[in-house]
Amino acid sequence: VIACNTATAYGLEDIRAAIATWKVPVIVVGVVEAGARGVVEAKSAGGIGVLATGGTCASGVYPRTITSALGLAGRSVPLIAQQGSATLAGAIEGDTAFPEPVAAYALREARSLAQAYRDLQPSQPLQTIILGCTHYEIVADLFAAALPPGTPVIHQPTAVADALARYFERHPEYDLG
Repeated sequence: VIACNTATAYGLEDIRAAIATWKVPVIVVGVVEAGARGVVEAKSAGGIGVLATGGTCASGVYPRTITSALGLAGRSVPLIAQQGSATLAGAIEGDTAFPEPVAAYALREARSLAQAYRDLQPSQPLQTIILGCTHYEIVADLFAAALPPGTPVIHQPTAVADALARYFERHPEYDLG
């Protein structure tokens, strides 16, 4: 499991190619694909918001992967807005360069995502949020409090565990004992 969204964005295909070249019998799961699958399973019809680091957002990996996942599921692709943060992961880690409370950074990013979505002039409301940084799960409750009640939030630990469980169901040769 590549547990970092930015590492997944920039390295997943290279890692998979190396594994195939070396003929190593392992699967490589990236958190972005699992998050996109979570969007499919959420079955929301409205817009999608991605809260992630600046590097992850700059790669465009989430819009590409969500578009692919929804297309494979035979669903249309709604507007996707991204909010890349240069501060939140560091604040969560306790980096002294970010002196404000973590809640202040999380609220600012949630508001910025909402504004980025409004700037797209959507015809449907923002209905699903992906926490596109593994650090963000630590403050998921702060994001949930900043969002309209009932907004589905895709939690990566759950999405990755579900992806692995589906894989092992399809591949009984990997007996988990």
